[in-house]
Amino acid sequence: MLNYSMLYPRESVSRRAVSLDGMWKFCLDWDSNGENNNWQEGIPGEDMLPVPASFQDFYTDKDIREYTGNLWYEKEIFVPGEWKGKQVLVRFGAATHRATVYVNGINAAEHEGGFLPFCADITDLVHYNAYNKVVVKVNNELTETNIPCGQTVTLPTGKKMCKPYFDFFNYSGLQRSVWLTALPKESIFDIDTVNELRGPDAKISYAVKTTGDHPVTVELLDKEGKQVAYCEGKEGVLEVKDAHLWKVRNAYLYHMVIRIVDEGEILDEYTQ
Repeated sequence: MLNYSMLYPRESVSRRAVSLDGMWKFCLDWDSNGENNNWQEGIPGEDMLPVPASFQDFYTDKDIREYTGNLWYEKEIFVPGEWKGKQVLVRFGAATHRATVYVNGINAAEHEGGFLPFCADITDLVHYNAYNKVVVKVNNELTETNIPCGQTVTLPTGKKMCKPYFDFFNYSGLQRSVWLTALPKESIFDIDTVNELRGPDAKISYAVKTTGDHPVTVELLDKEGKQVAYCEGKEGVLEVKDAHLWKVRNAYLYHMVIRIVDEGEILDEYTQ
């Protein structure tokens, strides 16, 4: 779902980010019959597991630790009423190795690739100023056409087993953080930077992608928050005199503040 910005969730004057990490309801789909039993509207059982984590680490039963197939997660999320008019997303840091996301029983997103983030746009699926049910079906089967490579075989007993082509355990589940985010309709989508040193000075060439046409400003702040460079436009070069370099035991960092503006009003702001 790379239609949506992969910028890491951060709050600003225009953005909201709520961590969904914590305890999620969890269930294994032994018969691969979850959809037929309407689990997308709510999963059975009472097991609760932490997210982010690998589900295998919370069981000692051999069959569960070796489980191959669909595994389901569920969580209730509250969406504030003041988020109406924004783009509301659920961002998953990783779901190994493929996932389908349901919100209030409706398919919101599908993703394959267990080591990349993806977003589900839930703007039109949620009830505002109310709790909403997020259900995620994760599948950890291995194939020869995705990373990590392997095979999934079915034993005479009917048990599925992974046959990996790699030398580590097939840990799986919602293994990275999950965020509920709200972005303005016109937002900063992506930022590219190239750094160049010229003696004591630095040049930072940048390119900003947005979802609209309003002007963009880019400001560079030092560690104390003082402006050291400024540019206007979606592309440009920030020049820094006597740049402080990042070093071991002296991890000096600058902050780049990108804004979309409209006659002095900030439509979106992102800092990295």
